[in-house]
Amino acid sequence: MMGGAYENLSTMLDSSGNAVPEAMANAAKSSFQNGSMLLRSKFPSLKDGWVKLDDGEFPNEKEPEKRSENVNNWKDYMEFRGLSPTSVAPFILHNVLSVFQMLKELGITSGKKLVYMLGAEIEMNMVPVFGELAFLLPDLDLTLVMISPSVKKICKQANDFPNSIISKGRREGINTYIYEFDPSHFGRVQIGLQPSIDLFHEEKENISCDAAVALNAGIVSYQTWIHTFALIVQHDIPFAASDHSISILHNLTEAAIPGYAQMYMPKFELKRYETKLNPFHCPVTRDIGIMTLPNVNNGYLFICRGCET
Repeated sequence: MMGGAYENLSTMLDSSGNAVPEAMANAAKSSFQNGSMLLRSKFPSLKDGWVKLDDGEFPNEKEPEKRSENVNNWKDYMEFRGLSPTSVAPFILHNVLSVFQMLKELGITSGKKLVYMLGAEIEMNMVPVFGELAFLLPDLDLTLVMISPSVKKICKQANDFPNSIISKGRREGINTYIYEFDPSHFGRVQIGLQPSIDLFHEEKENISCDAAVALNAGIVSYQTWIHTFALIVQHDIPFAASDHSISILHNLTEAAIPGYAQMYMPKFELKRYETKLNPFHCPVTRDIGIMTLPNVNNGYLFICRGCET
């Protein structure tokens, strides 16, 4: 789902889904920011959001004829949703399908679950597309709450837009709820924003959740992850993250995690964690000249199913 500043999607992103220099310059001039769509009064329709794609090239809201028990790769998904194998929709959908794969890996597939999405940025530009999770996980009642500095910033700006999607989603309690998709014979997805904190480890009172996920997380690149990861471990929260390169996750498991444990988590030992290829990574690699290893958006997964004292 794209709209607003992203309506000319093909001129904004390169083949890997990264902003190209001209697009970045134009965005700066227009003061574009992630989540600006949420200052509108309503989301565009799926047809309008997928503005450059024809019917049959993007997933619509029509319920599939069968359940999704065997969706394990892009071929399975495209057949499940009746999409053309030549569709470019996966250049956006890899974000949603990566969350799907993470939830499966963590065993979050049924019942009523609360999951935090950490570091959400571009995900705020495609909120309705996450409704696909209702079809992919038909037994799950999912509340997915986004947390990041960008989330907090756009929520603050919404104070000046009383008719915005964000303002209309405010209610009693901490989170602001901006989207819900509840098809008759499948699962349910509710998307929320946490407006009061930048980072998960700043949360002091409402830490309880069923899992946390992060897309293209950069866990070894940002120092603030040390504190967030420590909180996740100390509260035994199942956690999954994607990253661009297997070498990044190798650094995480072989160096960063032991270092974190020694400094911040001496009483805890991670259990059942692994790294693996993500079957729903972006279809093309990122063009980075200095990289010799494969480098792709949401390319690899880090799965941490818990810890023990």
